[in-house]
Amino acid sequence: MFSKEKGKGFLMGVLFVLISMVFVSTVFAGNAKESLEVIYNNIKIYVDGVEQQPEEDPFIYEGTTYVPLRFVSEALDENVSWDGSDQSIYIGDVPGGEVTRMKDMTTHTYEGDSWWYQIDNGSREIFETNIGETYRNGYYWSTEGIQGKEIVKEYNLDGQYDNFTAVIAPHKDWNNREADDNIGSFRFYADGEEIHDTGPIASDITEPVEVELDLEGVLRFEVEANRTRNNGDIGLLEPEFVQE
Repeated sequence: MFSKEKGKGFLMGVLFVLISMVFVSTVFAGNAKESLEVIYNNIKIYVDGVEQQPEEDPFIYEGTTYVPLRFVSEALDENVSWDGSDQSIYIGDVPGGEVTRMKDMTTHTYEGDSWWYQIDNGSREIFETNIGETYRNGYYWSTEGIQGKEIVKEYNLDGQYDNFTAVIAPHKDWNNREADDNIGSFRFYADGEEIHDTGPIASDITEPVEVELDLEGVLRFEVEANRTRNNGDIGLLEPEFVQE
């Protein structure tokens, strides 16, 4: 078992690796842009003796090994949450709250076709967006040859949750297709009343659509996905219910 105590050692990691190849990477911080010289050396990561390779390669910068945060968090069996309102990343519990992933919730009712997949339980284990961000938690709608379809998922919350958060983004496959200003949309309902409509989502958006909804006192919650185009996936990513 990969415990949190062992995880501390994992995070500290092997900091000294023989240098064989040097590349130049660019790092963005807010509006600032800085070029950094980092080292890639085919770094291998083992979890409980089993090699695990993240989607993005680890690298070394000034003697410190950098590993993708989501990869480390999932190796520690922790949730990762993103709060776009204050540009914060939460690993594990959100301060003052408890997070439940949508995939761990029981679906009360489900209406629609069978092309709605869980990311780690379908034809792909990761979902890479049109701007290169990768996700391992969430759902995607794969509708090759299908369009004009709708999916509705309903959850009984019994007033136990305070917020729902998620991001929505097109799959990277859209980068190889003609841009479309409406590949689909999502609507969210609380006790039968619409509380949020994303409106049409374009295939070439430059950042994910962020969703943060107030669910205080809500008994029944519904997610409605509307698909308007075929041959290109769209993802509901990091969907989580929060108890504060």
